[in-house]
Amino acid sequence: MPINYRFYPSLLNVFSRYVNGGNLSAQELIDSINRVPTPTTAAQERGISFEEAIVKGTHEDRFDAEIVKKVRKLLPRPIVDTQVYCQLEIDDVLFYGYVDLIGKFKAVDLKTTASYQPGRYVHNHQNLYLHALKRKGIKLMEYVITDFADVYVESYALTHPIDKQLEEIRLFKAFLDKHRPLITDKKIFVAPARMPIQVGDGSNLLALAAASIPTSGKLSFVVPCGYDSANVTPLSTGLSRPVTIGLAAGGVMLINRCGTMVLPFMTLYLTQHLHFSVTKAGVVMAVYGAGAFVGTFLGGRLTDRFGFYYIQFVSLSFGGLALLLLQFVVNFYALCGSVFVFTLFGDSFRPANQAAIAHYSDTETRTRAFSLNRLAINLGWAVGGGVGGWLASINYSFLFWADGLTCLVASLVLWLYLPAPNVTGNKLSTASMSSPQDSATSGQLSTNSPYRDTLFLGFVVCAALYFMVFMQLFSIVPLFLKEIRHMSERLIGSLMALNGLIIVVVEMALVYSLEQQKRPKIPLIVTGVILTSVSYLALTIPGDGLLSGLQIALLFILLGTLSEMLAMPFLQSFTVERSNPATRGQYLALYSMSGAFAQTTAPAFGSVMVANFGFSVHWLALAGISLVSASGFWWLGKRLAYETNSSLSPGE
Repeated sequence: MPINYRFYPSLLNVFSRYVNGGNLSAQELIDSINRVPTPTTAAQERGISFEEAIVKGTHEDRFDAEIVKKVRKLLPRPIVDTQVYCQLEIDDVLFYGYVDLIGKFKAVDLKTTASYQPGRYVHNHQNLYLHALKRKGIKLMEYVITDFADVYVESYALTHPIDKQLEEIRLFKAFLDKHRPLITDKKIFVAPARMPIQVGDGSNLLALAAASIPTSGKLSFVVPCGYDSANVTPLSTGLSRPVTIGLAAGGVMLINRCGTMVLPFMTLYLTQHLHFSVTKAGVVMAVYGAGAFVGTFLGGRLTDRFGFYYIQFVSLSFGGLALLLLQFVVNFYALCGSVFVFTLFGDSFRPANQAAIAHYSDTETRTRAFSLNRLAINLGWAVGGGVGGWLASINYSFLFWADGLTCLVASLVLWLYLPAPNVTGNKLSTASMSSPQDSATSGQLSTNSPYRDTLFLGFVVCAALYFMVFMQLFSIVPLFLKEIRHMSERLIGSLMALNGLIIVVVEMALVYSLEQQKRPKIPLIVTGVILTSVSYLALTIPGDGLLSGLQIALLFILLGTLSEMLAMPFLQSFTVERSNPATRGQYLALYSMSGAFAQTTAPAFGSVMVANFGFSVHWLALAGISLVSASGFWWLGKRLAYETNSSLSPGE
């Protein structure tokens, strides 16, 4: 049956008051339907503050410590996620909203009241959340209620009658049709042209993306229910939310990454154009990484504070301007300072962008959402690497113009075409429930800090080692191909572009296939990291033997690309699932800082190793570091499996 209406529970509860004689006039009900602003009462403010104190740990000292303790004892353990998006089709109605918390078997909504009467929520429309979440394994809906003097619980199972709620939905439809000329909030009605897009397994991405572009030619994108954008369309299954990221990141990220030309050729620019020594070039690249390290830390903090939208915009704008000016700096020390400032702004983009992906995706589709974002990145990388090699062969300055201008164009697209969410940070995360094998990756409480999460800190260390090896691709490998294999900048750029093209063609299908097989993430990451070790061992093969230098370089790119496709999407989705919305920016920042740390150490370590021991010894050292990283991930997988098993219990 086609969907004609969109209802959310708080509105239905207001209508329930109206039909049950709750001292509410028809005009007051219509004002609620039209979302006419009303002043927030002191009781509402207190309720919001209490929920934030329980879930986020914000200003919990304002409330009675014993009440806070009692409420937290009633929360599910482990908490799988918070602010979980739900939707349910009831005849021609799409019922949607957010439940506060979910565990493995139950959903919990926090309530505050001045005076509590037992059975208050027996006919609450939020009880329908249980039926929306049952395919996730949720069997119980609980309300944890406090009047700030004591704590109460109401529990409702799937067998609890919902006849009254369904009848009120029927009556509400009749009320809306009768008063339709007075309804100004048209989002409550679904026009034929604005029907929800139904997505299956996510295989036809281009058709789905095309379906989100109106005939006027102006780019739009689909956002989750709960936003005030005029283009809100409730979504269904599969890749619906990753498509949001595909359109947002696919526009912004693709434009931005098409201009990624300075980083792959930075070492060559420093040694061939500015005639710096390999050691000095390594220092500049280390400063590049230091700026990225600080930038990602600040980006994560600021994302949790101000939201991902504005951090992305500021990062792209100032990063683009800094790139345009960087080409005019030739003094070694001034260049170090300028590079630091550029990466400080540029890399604050990382955690903000990853938080945006996490915000719009759920656990079932999150790895594919990251893969779709990486598809845009690598498609841009393929274009940028190929064009960059051609531009570098003409004049290195063209690299800075192309990179800087595409950053500015990306910021302009973000500003003009993507509406800013009306929330900050990740308060309304649409993340859903984790799969059973990943349930232990979520924090026990959303107030957990990544800096106190010892398992995640170990994960970050292993990721940093992996990134340090992987990022030799951008610093030492181009130098090796130029000086030892005597390849031109154009050929080196083509090899870099091949890496991106393979990811564009293969990664989404590979990730989808692995997710359908319900493969746990850690073993896939371990396999990817081991392949990185093998790829660097391939570079030790003499170029005048059975394989030519070009064939060895191709083998390295193929193995390294397969490694990247197995490891990186799952590293990102693991990080999101380990976090909770209140600390997601900090978790993603710490994860991104591992990459920034690698950017700092990789060129410095590589230049010192090459200068003192040569390329072959350096490749062997990198292979060894990869194996250490893989061993660490393997051990973490064992610990996480133990944590999962120990947290399982018959009930919650």
